[in-house]
Amino acid sequence: MYSLDIPDRFEVYEEHFYQLKESLYNQQKLLWKQLADQEKESWTHLTFSLTSGGDMELEYGYEDLSNLNPIEKQDRWEAKHVFGE
Repeated sequence: MYSLDIPDRFEVYEEHFYQLKESLYNQQKLLWKQLADQEKESWTHLTFSLTSGGDMELEYGYEDLSNLNPIEKQDRWEAKHVFGE
């Protein structure tokens, strides 16, 4: 399931959902900056997965995606995480 499906699927107020989503995004930016400040290799993208059982997983990607448009990035992510290619 995509995160944007959460408000409809779980009857969550959209405004509250987007506030939480923005907060999560800000925390990811802070984590990225902290790693950069420690001179660690910075990731270019991050996948955050949460299971219904409460387990979470973070997957960091390091490949350069700057030459891809948003649709191509989504297609690549779906191929790996939705279709298991």
